[in-house]
Order: sequence, then structure tokens, then C-alpha cells
Amino acid sequence: MKFFCRNKRFYKGNLHTHTRLSDGRKTPDEAVALYKAHGYDFIAITDHRKRFPGCETSDFIVLSGGEYHYQPGLTAYHILGIDLKDDVITDDSTEPQEIIDRVIAAGGFPILAHPSWSLMTPDEALALHGYEAVEIYNGISAAYANRGVSDQFIDICATRDRITGIIADDDAHFYDYDFCRGFIMVQPEAFTTEAIMKAIRERKYYASTGPKMFQLERDDASVIKVDCEEVEEIYFMSNTWFTSTRTVRKPEGGTLTHAEYTPAARDKWVRVEGKAKDGTRFWSNIIEL
Repeated sequence: MKFFCRNKRFYKGNLHTHTRLSDGRKTPDEAVALYKAHGYDFIAITDHRKRFPGCETSDFIVLSGGEYHYQPGLTAYHILGIDLKDDVITDDSTEPQEIIDRVIAAGGFPILAHPSWSLMTPDEALALHGYEAVEIYNGISAAYANRGVSDQFIDICATRDRITGIIADDDAHFYDYDFCRGFIMVQPEAFTTEAIMKAIRERKYYASTGPKMFQLERDDASVIKVDCEEVEEIYFMSNTWFTSTRTVRKPEGGTLTHAEYTPAARDKWVRVEGKAKDGTRFWSNIIEL
């Protein structure tokens, strides 16, 4: 099974953006202009407890969105609602499961935001249901808190049978070090809001902070193959504690643009991660075996 089409265009997007409608430092128009100038094709505007209605033109799409939070103490629960058809009404007392339920009732796509920054435990996440994706990377958390990556959190949840989509986002507020860092590359059937959301729901995308992925494949023998831009290392992460073949390194004096992994006997799932020379990474969605 090939997860991408070589001849089909990828569209670049960010699903977590704040503006002056809540606590961001750009207006919605300024944020759109900035991302458009940096080669993005779409963003979601996700201000706190405010639904942005979204809009669509021939060359740029703004997805409807909002961010809703519950912060009772040690853990912060932040949940994005993307492609919302109706307003989502919450306040400080609205608990996280109720937030997710209201996002779904409003026709939205719920994403669990920055769990590492939020100091969320896997058990706390596993007690929730209905969210469809988790941020593996959050730009503002990386820039200001050194807790931008949630890969181990996602792996632990997946090992306990919670398989979700994997998203890289900016969560831009200040527009200095926190924008145009994390993104997803989506292959929709058409450049429309409906087609982009359909592709996201079907996980026809990958997440990145830099390097590009061209193809991801699971062949008839369940061998996982990846083609990408040149990187230093490629990792095949799974639920097995240790497999010596899981890391592929760039050969001395050579290049690394392709790697393959034969799953171990205990592997129930595999995700692919690549690291470029500058430290930026890409992340595939999880492949269930």
C-alpha cells in the first residue's frame, strides 16, 4: 500500500494560529498574509474560545477553528476544534471530555494540543475519547518552553491502542520565534476546505518542521519503506522496546533518501521519523500492522 501519490501535489498548512481576536499579536488578515508569503497554502485560525468562521479563495484557505481549554491544576487540557460549523461554548468549568464532545457536535475535528507542554500524562489522555489527532510538535512550546515535542507521549498512547493522527503545528502568538516552524503536508483530491479536511481525517498527510517526505509504503510483506529529502537519520518507531534495525544512518560520504524496515515479531504499529542535518524532522502517521 502506497500512502502518497508521486504525481499529486502536497499542500502546506498550519492548524494552530492565534490572532488579536484573543492573545495573538497579528490580526487575522496579517496572519494570513504572513503565512501566504512563507509558502503556506492554508491555515486554521484557532483563537481561545472564539470560533473563526474560515474562508476560501483560489490560492489560500483559512479553516474555521478555535482552541478550548480546561486548566484545573497540574495539567492543562488544550483542545483544538478545526472546521467548526457552529460555535463551541465553554468556560473555565467545562471539563475536557465535554469540550471534545462539543467540538464534535459542532462538526469539528478535535486535536489534543501540546501534551508535553501541558504536562499531560498518557493516562490522562487515555481517559478521554473522541479526539482524532495529537500535536507531536508545537512551535511556541519549542521556542519558549523547550517542551515542543510529544513523540514519546504519542508512542506510549499508541502502545496502549490509542492510535490518532499526528500533527505538527505552530501555535503562533508572538510571530517572532513561534511561526512557520511546524506544519503538515496534505494530499487532498482538490484544493477546497472539504477536500483538505477529508484528507486530514483519512491521514493523507505527514508532519514536519523542515524535511520533505515523498512516499511512504507498506508492501505485501509488511516491509515499511520511505522516500524523502536527504536526511541524516531515519527512525522506524514501534511498540517494541528495542530493535537494532530500527535506526538507519546516512553512510559516510553518501546520502540517505530511502530506508526500509521489516517489522519485528512484536510490532503492532510503526511510525517513520526523519532527522535532517539542521535538526528539523518529519513524522509520518502511524501505520497499523
